This record gives sequence, C-alpha cells and structure tokens, in this order.
Amino acid sequence: MLMWLGLRGVLSVADWWGTPAWPFIVDEFFRRLDDPDYEHWRTGGHPGPPPEGLARDEFRELLLSAPDELPTEFVDFCIHRGAIGFVRPDRSGDSYDIGG
Repeated sequence: MLMWLGLRGVLSVADWWGTPAWPFIVDEFFRRLDDPDYEHWRTGGHPGPPPEGLARDEFRELLLSAPDELPTEFVDFCIHRGAIGFVRPDRSGDSYDIGG
C-alpha cells in the first residue's frame, strides 16, 4: 500500500518540492522573475519584486531547502503572484534531466 501511495504521489505531483525537479523549478522561477518580458507573464503580467524582508539568496535557499519556513508573504508571492506552480521542467534533457 505504501509503495502504491508513493508511486501515485510521484505521478500526481512529480514537479513539486522535494522531488528531483525542484531545484530546476526554483532556478527557472528566479530566471523568469528576472525577465519581465518572458512569455510566462503574458496573461497575468509580471508580479514585480518579491516582498521585502529576505535577501534574494536567502529567499532562494529557503525556497529550495525549506519552503515551509518562508514567511507567508513570500509563499503567497510564489504561488499567487509568481505562479510557480506553472513552472515545469523541460524533460527533453536540454535544461533538466530526470536521470533516466
């Protein structure tokens, strides 16, 4: 049963925190934030700068290693304004290789 639940979880949310793709997603998210003309922002517009209170490196490190420790306004920024849930790895191997 645990094996089945684990496999189901991987298939459901294979591109989320704690998975091998997470570092790529975080890097790509910050790359897109640096490019206001990126196509990711066409529908809702660029979210602007992240909230104040954390240096960029600290924000990135917490998002990579412990997103649950981020202040609420940063989580809100990532999910609602930054649309991090729509950042997907390129599984062709050009920018992210899942190792298989």
